[in-house]
Amino acid sequence: RYVDYNQIRNSSKRRCMQGSLNPFRRFQWILNASDEASRDAPTNLLSTSQENMDLAKAINQMILRLYSSFVSEDGRYVDYNQIRNSSKRRCMQGSLNPFRRFQWILNASDEASRDAPTNLLSTSQENMDLAKAINQMILRLYSSFVSEDGRYVDYNQMGTSSEFLSFVDLTHHLHHADLHKLDEIHRKAFFLNLYNALMIHGYITRGVPTGAKKTIFFQRVCYRIGPFIYSLDDIEHGILRCNTKHPAVYVPMKQFRKNDPRLEFSLKSLDPRIHFALVCGAQSCPPIRIYDPDNLERGLDAAVTAFCLDQDNFQVDVQLAEVK
Repeated sequence: RYVDYNQIRNSSKRRCMQGSLNPFRRFQWILNASDEASRDAPTNLLSTSQENMDLAKAINQMILRLYSSFVSEDGRYVDYNQIRNSSKRRCMQGSLNPFRRFQWILNASDEASRDAPTNLLSTSQENMDLAKAINQMILRLYSSFVSEDGRYVDYNQMGTSSEFLSFVDLTHHLHHADLHKLDEIHRKAFFLNLYNALMIHGYITRGVPTGAKKTIFFQRVCYRIGPFIYSLDDIEHGILRCNTKHPAVYVPMKQFRKNDPRLEFSLKSLDPRIHFALVCGAQSCPPIRIYDPDNLERGLDAAVTAFCLDQDNFQVDVQLAEVK
C-alpha cells in the first residue's frame, strides 16, 4: 500500500542507476574489472590519502615503464601488440600489480627482484625440498621460543634471533620456485608447508593481529613464489580450496579472477582435511607438521584424528546425540 520514494531517492541502489554502476555498463570496456560481483563497492578501502595517492602514482609509474620498454628508438612508434602480450602488462592485471605495495611481502628484496627470475628450480624435488626446509626451520624456531606449557610463543625474541635471519634468507629462494614442476599432490604439500611458515613469519614481523586487523593480516601477509605474490588468503582460498569464494559474507567473489595467472596452480579437487593442517597460531590450531607427497595422506589423516581426539576441540554428547 505504500512505497517510500524518499528512501529510494537517497538510496545507493538509485545512484547505481544514475552513475557509473548503471545497467549500461555492459557496453563499456572496464579495463580493471574482474567478475560482475567485484564491481560492487569494496569493503576494504584504502584508509589514508597517502595510500590512495601512492596507488595512483604506482599505476602511472608502471605504465611509464611499459611505454618506455616498447617505444622505438626515434620515439615515433609504440608496439602495443607486444605490450599486450608481455609479462609486464600482466603485472598490471594479475598478482604483481601496483597494489602490492600495500601488501607485506615478507621475502621481498629489492625492486628488481620482483621481475620474473630466470634461474628457476629445475625439478619437482628441488621445489618440494625448499618448501620443506622453510617449514622445518620455522618449526625449529617455534619450538625454541614456545613456553613449556605450549600456551605462549615469544615472537619478539624469535624475530631477533640469528636463526630467524637465516630463515628469512632461505625464504628468498622462493623467488626461484617453479610451480609448473609440481603436480596436484606436490602442490598441495608445497602450499601446506608454506602457509604454515608464512603464518608464523607474519606473526614475527607484523605481530599477532586482533579483531578486525585479522582480515587485513590474511590479505596482506605474502610470499613471493616464482614471479607471483601469494597472501595467506591466496594460498588458502585460491590454491588449497580450489579458488572457492572466501567464507566471509563481505567477500563477493572468488579469490582469483578469471585472468589471474595464478589460477592455473589452484588445486582441482577440494580436500576438507586441509583445514586440520593449517596453522593460525591459536591455541586450538594443530601443531606444525612437515608435509611431503609420500606422507601427505597419512599426515592429513593424523591431523584430523588429533583434532577430534582433543576434547577442547571436539566432543560427542551421546545422550543428546550432539557433536560440540
